[in-house]
Amino acid sequence: MLPGNNLYGAEADVPSSAEENPVPGVTLSDGERLEKMAGSIDEMTDLVIAARERDLPVVPQAQQLMIRMLFTGYLGENHEKIFQILAKDPESEELILAYISVLCRSFMLHDYPLSGAVYHCLGDRIRQKRRLNDYCTAAFVRMHLCYREAQYDALAAQMFEAYLLHGNYFPFFSELSTADRRRYLLVGIRVVSCQDRPGMSYFVELSDGKREVCREVLPGLYTCPLRVIPGEVCEYSIVDLAGNVRVRESIREADAEESLEKTRYGMLGHLNVKRTDTKAQFAYAEQSDMVQALFQPIKE
Repeated sequence: MLPGNNLYGAEADVPSSAEENPVPGVTLSDGERLEKMAGSIDEMTDLVIAARERDLPVVPQAQQLMIRMLFTGYLGENHEKIFQILAKDPESEELILAYISVLCRSFMLHDYPLSGAVYHCLGDRIRQKRRLNDYCTAAFVRMHLCYREAQYDALAAQMFEAYLLHGNYFPFFSELSTADRRRYLLVGIRVVSCQDRPGMSYFVELSDGKREVCREVLPGLYTCPLRVIPGEVCEYSIVDLAGNVRVRESIREADAEESLEKTRYGMLGHLNVKRTDTKAQFAYAEQSDMVQALFQPIKE
């Protein structure tokens, strides 16, 4: 979770209750504060939740509070309860979409945690073919790796395969299970990324001089898939058109899992360690020949 539960900046930027109720010596009842929205985001959240528990109508106040949260970027600890209040109100749909859009962007760029309620909200709206922004759809696919509810399996698989078909690779692909990585030919793929404003151009420069183009998979998120064999260290830099380095890192692929030892990926990892093992070299060549004979590229 981001420091202070703040999406945009420091918690110090959030107005305190004293700043919002500047008249000294004047105290208001909870009902008056709720009506005037006189208090900090945390204080008003507690009042709205308490009123809701007493079955009082608080949707207008919850709407104002959500607008304030989104405007300041400060959500508070119980923002999901405000979201749940608004989720039951059909007239708050646009506000709900704004809320989940902001959260999904922070989730994809900064790993801001999302709840199961947001996952279901996204899944239901995608099934209803509601128009959502790209951050929301990508966040749903990523969240499905965690929640794995059967009702969304086909939908998430279709969306994930569409990403692969269009060459859109995301850093969260590393969160896939071994079985899914084998199924989608993602074993040994490491997705590197950088962030900037939309519409920029970035490239990945490798230590051997090769250059790969980064794709803008989401507005402001640029990625590039690199294939790394077990035990190999890959040094790379992400640079802009002028050659300015945005990211410089080295990644080391872990040794192949036991279930992958007899695959070509696992064999390559073995050969990377024992380059003089002629028996292993022959086994790898034999398996490669078999793969080339059995699997032919799809032609449109």
